[in-house]
Amino acid sequence: MRIGTQLSERQKAWLLLVGVVLFAAFVFIYNSKTMHFLPRCPFYWATGFYCPGCGTTRGLHRLLHGDISGALHANILMIITVPYILYSIAGYLLLNIAGKKLPTVVLKPIIIQLLAAFVIVFWVVRNIQVYPFTLLVP
Repeated sequence: MRIGTQLSERQKAWLLLVGVVLFAAFVFIYNSKTMHFLPRCPFYWATGFYCPGCGTTRGLHRLLHGDISGALHANILMIITVPYILYSIAGYLLLNIAGKKLPTVVLKPIIIQLLAAFVIVFWVVRNIQVYPFTLLVP
């Protein structure tokens, strides 16, 4: 491939697939309890408050090891979003590698607004230092 040549969608899909597999392998191996080379969440570092994504790496690690309750404890929001993200990636890969199309998931605007509101409420509630809200702390 020459410099300046754009990648085809098929090539991009293969790169995405390799990237997803490498990312999953890294997260499977990486354990934040024993390995400390990844940076902390910049929002948490700057404010001392948890963002909606805090605990996602730990949650994915636990999920890849089959520990669903641990993944839920690390970040319940991550567990809710993973199926949609995986479906979107699988749809892109199938279309561009195998030429097959998954059914399109179209969310109505009200659903998107409710999901955005849920993320904001989750963000606030997980920072309330009173039981039962402390259960949402990663």
